[in-house]
Amino acid sequence: METQKSLSTEPVIPELEGIGETVEFMAEPNLEKLGEINLGKHDRRDHEFLKRLILSSVFDPELLSRIINIRTKLANSIKITNLEAEEIINRLQAKSFIGDLDISEYKFHTLDMASARITGDFNSSFVTVYRDNNQNMTEIGGNNNQEEMVVGRDNWQQGMKVEKNSNQKEMTVGRSSYQGGVEIKGRSDQEGMAVEGIWFKNQ
Repeated sequence: METQKSLSTEPVIPELEGIGETVEFMAEPNLEKLGEINLGKHDRRDHEFLKRLILSSVFDPELLSRIINIRTKLANSIKITNLEAEEIINRLQAKSFIGDLDISEYKFHTLDMASARITGDFNSSFVTVYRDNNQNMTEIGGNNNQEEMVVGRDNWQQGMKVEKNSNQKEMTVGRSSYQGGVEIKGRSDQEGMAVEGIWFKNQ
């Protein structure tokens, strides 16, 4: 399999001087080697992720290693685990994903991907979210696949943008679904999608 270079590792790698320091950091990641991060050099959507990463690393020294491992998996099209998805998406609030993001068949208490940017396909088919699913203003550069996804409470997808096709066949929402202002450049399939409460969507 061809290795895909991913910019998604940039938020956890500082502006190191040369390959020597980079290799040293990757071999043994820690806050001292990471150095101070200049938020001004990063997209605003990544600021919360960076702040949480640094603060959490103070109390969890293995966190940087885990995040590098997660980013490496994603860069090489390897599916991350349910626990890894929970940590990087919900706990640390990562918002930038280069390439595809596959969390299909996983379970979450809540799923918070508001304002996330995925440059490839997003696959959350057969996912169960016991409470709210938040994808307000999410940008998907490829296809959005949410076939048979189950949301226990509210589904928030206002202003979501999909560059290709969106598949929400047989998706189930336990309360209301907010999908106003959604932009899908390809085909939208919501056959069999069921919303128990009010369904706000483009007319």
